[in-house]
Amino acid sequence: MRVTGLASSGFTFLFLIIVAFIAMANPTVFPTGTTIYDPERAWNGYVLFSAPTGNTHLIDMDGNEVNQWDRPGFPAEMLDPALNDGKKGHILVQIENNEGMWGGIFNNVAIGEVDWEGQTVWSWRGENEEGADQSHDCTRLPNGSTLINEGMNGRMFQVTPTGDIVWEYVNPHFGSQTYTSLNTENRTVSTNWVFRAQPIPYDWVPEGTPRSEKGVAPIDIKNYRVQ
Repeated sequence: MRVTGLASSGFTFLFLIIVAFIAMANPTVFPTGTTIYDPERAWNGYVLFSAPTGNTHLIDMDGNEVNQWDRPGFPAEMLDPALNDGKKGHILVQIENNEGMWGGIFNNVAIGEVDWEGQTVWSWRGENEEGADQSHDCTRLPNGSTLINEGMNGRMFQVTPTGDIVWEYVNPHFGSQTYTSLNTENRTVSTNWVFRAQPIPYDWVPEGTPRSEKGVAPIDIKNYRVQ
């Protein structure tokens, strides 16, 4: 069969299209688990992480799972025994979520401290138990309180073990974020998201760095009036 120049160029074009799609495709088979490990130069210990399955995992350096909790973390946070009355194997995770993407981690109802066996030993469900809305991180503090980041709401606060909020900050820094979805394309919104809230001790900064500790009373919304 004789192939004309036009047909030949057509076959060449089709071949290039196929090659391009193959190059752009995501891999269907790829290695998982520990794929690189130099014991002499690596820091050796355990690694705590949460996965899209809604579970939190603890692995050793060879990738062996040594414990699993049936709770997601956003992210999961290890609790230092020195800040937790010597209790070992406790973590902070999301213990209840409403339905939503990735197991509802953006629709958080309650966060909590769970022990090695997965039993909840402390929990926070938000003011008036209306939902914790935690996202991105939470940290146990040296005085026993917990710093919670409502990252999607731009709010961070400290809550005591008994559930009292003793410090609150709302991020005043807004930036533009563009969304693209099936229903709305290139919708730009103003957001004050907080990606991470990290407690920093006073002695971490250079000597002489100013600080202020003036108390702020919560607003009484029942009697608050704007003049």
